[in-house]
Amino acid sequence: MHIGLKITFISLLMLALTSPPFIFTYMDYIGRESRAFFFIISACLIFFIFFDFSRIRISEIYVLMLGIFLFTFEIYLMKSELSNIFSYYAVIFLTIILFKALRRNELAVGVFLDLWIGLAYVFSFAVFISFILHQFTNYEIDLLNFSSFIDTTKHPKNISIFGSTQYKVFGRIMLARGDGYFFEPSYAAVYFLFNIFIAKNLRKIRPHKFFYFISVLAGILTFSSAFYFVLIMILFLHLKSSRLKLTLIWFLSFIILFSLLPSLQWVFATLVDEFLDHTSYQARIDTVIYGVELLRKASPSELLLGYGVANAHETTKNFSSGLMNLLIERGLLGLLLVFSLLIMYSNKNRELILTCVVLFLVVAWYKHYIFWFGIMLAGITYMDIVKSHKKDRQNY
Repeated sequence: MHIGLKITFISLLMLALTSPPFIFTYMDYIGRESRAFFFIISACLIFFIFFDFSRIRISEIYVLMLGIFLFTFEIYLMKSELSNIFSYYAVIFLTIILFKALRRNELAVGVFLDLWIGLAYVFSFAVFISFILHQFTNYEIDLLNFSSFIDTTKHPKNISIFGSTQYKVFGRIMLARGDGYFFEPSYAAVYFLFNIFIAKNLRKIRPHKFFYFISVLAGILTFSSAFYFVLIMILFLHLKSSRLKLTLIWFLSFIILFSLLPSLQWVFATLVDEFLDHTSYQARIDTVIYGVELLRKASPSELLLGYGVANAHETTKNFSSGLMNLLIERGLLGLLLVFSLLIMYSNKNRELILTCVVLFLVVAWYKHYIFWFGIMLAGITYMDIVKSHKKDRQNY
């Protein structure tokens, strides 16, 4: 049983690693065939080893039926290429059966967590080492020949065996943002944020205290404004002193009101513009405006089911906002499906849901296996804490 579980989760992680947003996706010897192989192996093992067909909850039936309904309509309407339809709903289907299998199986959760944490250490150290290597030296040790398939046309990158870093200028300082083995620093930031949630739930266990620290450090080295914003939000929500929270709220309110004074508006406007110039804020605003225009012109069926993936767009504009990406490609019903899955997998952890919503404005995380796995593990470990609190109260 234990060996079977390990094989299952190794197959799942290999499927995630050979799929976006990892750079391994573009390796010459990795393609759709490899992903299909790992998908079939993972799905079959989940069903035959530890899938429990009993005790199916109404919420699980609901999301499964909604997913089948949307999949059927996408096949019938063919707004997207067949490969785009199958790859997207493969993510949905596999995560649904995985969550069902994990929900009441403590042994399976423990095995999956151990493998996840071990891999997370590798990714964290890769970001840390690549930052040190590229920030303070000029060495590029590309033993795995990542440079042959990593796109450096949009953003200049340094590449090594530990992944890549993307240079970003902040005022007079040039920093090497850690991509690691992800396409972009923003994807790495999302991954480390989910690891922070998992680590935060597990840090009462001594061996996992360092996991929390290394996840925060790796996230900081991505120099992602979204990571910093969410991290500050998490720290604020966990302040135990309500008086300190109230003081911070009043302070921020005072700063906002103070910035509205006519004599100081230009100062604050300059500071804000200077900060935003060093982020992808303007590019995201442009794509949101373009997306809103598409939604304004949409027919009722396009509003409900979307335009499809890169078929009905007037241009090839890339929607950097995950929310806009989902609305344009999958419509309101697609949005309903993703949020239903989010609520179910997170076990109604409000803090995790809020984080996912904020990240939705930045990255289309809902398309990728690795992020759904992270949400699932964060939700399951959160549920364990809720149960332990209930037991403590009953004993008391």
